[in-house]
Amino acid sequence: MADFPEIEDLIEELTTTGKEELDRDHLKKLLNLCRKSHPNLEFSYTKLYEQLQEEHSEIRFSAFQIMDKLFLRSHRFRELLLQDAPDILVVAMGTDQHDRPLPPPLKVAKQLQKMALEKLNTWYERFGKGYRLLELAFEFLRDVKKVKFDEMHIRTAAEERNTQQAKLKEVRLTASKLEQVDIQYEDRKESFLSDIKQMKSCFEMLVQKLSNQHTDTGDSGTIHDPGFLEGNESGITSYNFTLSLSISQKHVIYETPDNEDAIRRLRELYKENRGHENEAKRWLNVLLKCGSTDKWKIEEILRLKNTLSGLCSQFLDLEIREDGYFSSDDDGGEMFVEVPEKMMKTDVHSDVDGEERPTCSRYLEPDAGENMKREYKSEASHHSSIREKHLAIAPVVPFDSDLKLWETESGNIDISSYKSDSLHRFWKTNEHQENFVPSEVEASMRERAFRMETKFEPVERKCGAQLPQGGVCQRMDRYKCPFHGKIVERDSVGRAIHPEDIERDKQLDVQRKEKECLQIQKDIEATTGVSLIKKKRPRVSKAQTRKDIQKKRYARLTNIKKTGDNEVTSKKGLKNKVFSARSLDKISHAKNQSSQRKHQERFGSNFNY
Repeated sequence: MADFPEIEDLIEELTTTGKEELDRDHLKKLLNLCRKSHPNLEFSYTKLYEQLQEEHSEIRFSAFQIMDKLFLRSHRFRELLLQDAPDILVVAMGTDQHDRPLPPPLKVAKQLQKMALEKLNTWYERFGKGYRLLELAFEFLRDVKKVKFDEMHIRTAAEERNTQQAKLKEVRLTASKLEQVDIQYEDRKESFLSDIKQMKSCFEMLVQKLSNQHTDTGDSGTIHDPGFLEGNESGITSYNFTLSLSISQKHVIYETPDNEDAIRRLRELYKENRGHENEAKRWLNVLLKCGSTDKWKIEEILRLKNTLSGLCSQFLDLEIREDGYFSSDDDGGEMFVEVPEKMMKTDVHSDVDGEERPTCSRYLEPDAGENMKREYKSEASHHSSIREKHLAIAPVVPFDSDLKLWETESGNIDISSYKSDSLHRFWKTNEHQENFVPSEVEASMRERAFRMETKFEPVERKCGAQLPQGGVCQRMDRYKCPFHGKIVERDSVGRAIHPEDIERDKQLDVQRKEKECLQIQKDIEATTGVSLIKKKRPRVSKAQTRKDIQKKRYARLTNIKKTGDNEVTSKKGLKNKVFSARSLDKISHAKNQSSQRKHQERFGSNFNY
């Protein structure tokens, strides 16, 4: 009994750390206390069982770790734990996810479930034959809950059913894809072969001996060096070797009326075969991904794709020119077309070089230039008259160096007007160089001083406020005294005359006395070192005290209100307000009133209802 408080504190400290590993010193103390007597062991089990009921996975995780340590050491603890085995399977392994799921955080909950299954498997291997309840718990998990202890995961009936359905769906989808590829290949095979045959015929018509001009695509080159392979084997390569590469040649074809139809058809076939090639690639991908066993079909589609690819590359090697109309006739008269003489002629003027250029002067009226000049002159005179009126109204500011240097930089200042103070002819300091202007002189050149003349009014009245030592204040300020505030009318003794001024003086006296008291109090505290102000303790309710204790207790744990599904967000706050019971009652009441009003408007005067 004397060790119970210490055991409770140790369990509280170990289970509220929020860490995956337990503190070794605290755990060692707890195990030593449990080893002393059975009451200590039973009390420890009770407290650990209470911690397993907490709605926080980190607390349950640490509590189950302590249970595992005690389970491996004590026969009595094993008996106590196996008596509550059904409930422990629920709170630690999550066997009832529908009614009692594992609490957040979700990550720690998964770790708790996996760790609990591993520990139970270890317990069964070591103590399964001696404890019938442990054997029943293991068989329940294995046979009923379909636990695969190699995966350490509990699969519910729904999860098992979903897994089987997913596998069947995948098998059906694979079979349908393979069947679809077979159907598409059989339907389009003839069209593919027909397009290939037509494209080969077009090549034979356009390019003579095309098959002899294109070499087989095999090795891209040959190396002529007898010692090259030996050097590679020994690690020392030879730099004297010859590399031969086969480069495809471009075939130039001129488009003529004779081959125009063949070229147009060849272009159409090229576009179609590009689509056929992509389709063949898609078929190959489907067959390989779905694991097709029909190797003959895969090889046939692969040969078809390679043939289409080769024909498309041969088309790209052709260089078709559309402007290459050449004739073998000597006169070539059929290639020229007569152009009729133009009916409309334009006036031309000879340039300086003697070249004649057309102009548009014949389209202008003879007096158009004079009219344009007169309009321009009248508009310019109108603007000048407006400018003169504005200048007559604008104020005149004398032009000085500040306006001249308004937007100029310091290095671009004209210093012709600046004269140095030195009177020597050629010996001068750095400050008296030819292009040097001192900073203060430059600043004065950019500024302009204006003289503002005002009339001075002398101060004729005094403050006149009462002084603590007697007499009145003799300060002469214009509006406000720095010691007694606003200057007002007073009598010879220093008392204010107007009622509002009297009230203000009373408030100032009170404030002055408070300041004096505070100053005296500070001096006393500085001398004695004792605070004269008694601090009042805030009144705290019992509920607030419990809340602070709980908050301090769970300070090291993860805040489950700010993680996962329990995270407090603005959306959840609005949802709680909108869908609260009070809001729903208001909405239902308003809907009932609306329906009653509509019913009254329709059938209120009908006595048959």
